[in-house]
Amino acid sequence: AGRPADGPAGTMVFSRYPLRGVHRLATQFGGYAMDLRTPAGRVHLLAVHPRPPLGDVTGWRTDHGVVRHAARATSERTLVVGDLNATMDHVPMRSLVGIGFADAATQANSQWQPTWPAAGQVSRFGLAVPSLVAIDHVLLSSGLRALRTESVTVPGTDHRALVAVV
Repeated sequence: AGRPADGPAGTMVFSRYPLRGVHRLATQFGGYAMDLRTPAGRVHLLAVHPRPPLGDVTGWRTDHGVVRHAARATSERTLVVGDLNATMDHVPMRSLVGIGFADAATQANSQWQPTWPAAGQVSRFGLAVPSLVAIDHVLLSSGLRALRTESVTVPGTDHRALVAVV
């Protein structure tokens, strides 16, 4: 589901299980809502990528409002996954926790797993910057439990991927 795009935009979901009811969310970089049919039952999936909070943060707040609204709009077991361009300290992330979502890395006690920038992908003053912040997340509603998470290198991207076993 989804589609690629140039630059930072574009969101895609690849699944071994059937995806149903896929529809686009009104975020600038691409986001999708869908149902995932697993052997353990249906899970609602929000694959999201809000704009980053650079300069005027109005777009970032707007995109996070769309994500929060979509997360609140279902009573199904729900996953919110993607580059949320926010740490768990940011208000939009605390708002998702406030409506019942849990951070998978925290829930699985996986320790600090920074995902941006990918080590060596960003340079300042001639020095490669290590991974510093966790802005890619897997959030789970009640009825789902994270067993473990791991951040992994993906060649050719400026983020590390966050893999969660749920």
